[in-house]
Amino acid sequence: MKNNRQAKILLVVLGFIAIWFTVNIYLVAASKDCPLTLLDYEIATHDATDISTDSAILNGCIDPGSNGTWEAFFKYGTNEGGPYPFETDSENFTSSFYYCEPLLKTVHGLLPNTTYYYHIETVDGCQRTFYDKSFTTLCTETSQYVSTSGEVMFPCNVGAHIEFTGVSNPGTITITVHTDESYPSATGDSVKRWYAIDSTVSGTFNLILSYADRELSGEEEENLKLWRRADGVWDSDGPYGTVDTESNQITAVGLTEFSDWIIADEQGPQPPVPEIITIVLICLGFFAIAGLLHYRRKAVTT
Repeated sequence: MKNNRQAKILLVVLGFIAIWFTVNIYLVAASKDCPLTLLDYEIATHDATDISTDSAILNGCIDPGSNGTWEAFFKYGTNEGGPYPFETDSENFTSSFYYCEPLLKTVHGLLPNTTYYYHIETVDGCQRTFYDKSFTTLCTETSQYVSTSGEVMFPCNVGAHIEFTGVSNPGTITITVHTDESYPSATGDSVKRWYAIDSTVSGTFNLILSYADRELSGEEEENLKLWRRADGVWDSDGPYGTVDTESNQITAVGLTEFSDWIIADEQGPQPPVPEIITIVLICLGFFAIAGLLHYRRKAVTT
């Protein structure tokens, strides 16, 4: 009985040793013959966020564990699997032993409607590559012919979705997205993304527009609405829509007209009341109250 127990323990130990060697052989092969000293590290490449026509935020996290300090950065490019010609600035990471510390880098100068691939690389005397991901930048413009009800499937992604609930006159829809810029006529505050939608289609539709977190520009996200401007005039029936802060989208239903669409909170993108006018109105209010009190006092004394 004792010999059987010892044999089982020996087999378990040998099994763990075999697994350890297998993992290390894999790591050596995967990291260009540069093995990790200990396996208590954590590295993850996450999905890109805040994707626009020419920029995106690359996300990941790193904890070197007991392997000292690592210098880490992203490499990216348009060739699937690499080599990736572009890289971000690097950061140094020392083990926290508690959590995977985030690595976030914004990349600019990307091409519209282009798929990019990226991964994290680390350097600690040798170089390792971890876990490729990909994302596709937005189009600057897209068009589609519409003849029947249903969701409009555009040939590329501009961050806008349209669903027609009724079409009375077929035609073409053209959407142009302006990322990282405010609407020219919005002298009030607004999100730094707006859409120009031209259409010869007549019908009723639902409109879903997207935005990126970095484009909020101080707007209160939970209060975002869609504002429409046509022929130099703000639509008096607005604002429209309900915001979903998880997906960074605003949905407006039952619409019948297109033109320019701006994202702003409930205060709207219209010009605010100038500060000097506000001060003058307050002063006039005080003068009116003082005059009324003086008149009443004079009436009492007489």
